Amino acid sequence: LREQPAARELYLLAGWQQWADAGNISSGLPEYLVDRTGARLIGELNVSSCYLFQVPGTHHFLRPEIKLVEGHRESLTKHANRFYYTESGDRGLVIFVGDEPHVDVERYAEAFFEMVKKLGVRRVVALGGVYAPSVQQDRRFSFSISLAGIGSFSPPFGGMSPTGVYR
Repeated sequence: LREQPAARELYLLAGWQQWADAGNISSGLPEYLVDRTGARLIGELNVSSCYLFQVPGTHHFLRPEIKLVEGHRESLTKHANRFYYTESGDRGLVIFVGDEPHVDVERYAEAFFEMVKKLGVRRVVALGGVYAPSVQQDRRFSFSISLAGIGSFSPPFGGMSPTGVYR
């Protein structure tokens, strides 16, 4: 963590390059908000052990990409998990842009939530999108709740059904 936000109320919006990224909802929206708000980089997760480097036949998908210009490295693209910050008055927004881990998901989740705790975030919203058949009249949204003490949840507007409730 490079900087501890000073905002009184702090929220976090998280998105990943992941399988549940239909329409780039999970990866595109956080990147758009970072760009649009001018959010600054405040920290990164050190979780390189959560990514595969080589699997026979797929190494070109997993390895870092190096761009060479006249024999010298110009850039190195590797897995990134970054926290950005922007604020408005006494409210702050942390925007997380990450790459879904390949292995050791528990370690990755522990590192992510340790950072959430360290930042003092009040609420986390994680984004995801999946392709589904078009439904004309009965539009349903799915969500997961991980707030202790909630056994049942009735959203303030209709048409929602939880995918899971974690206690």
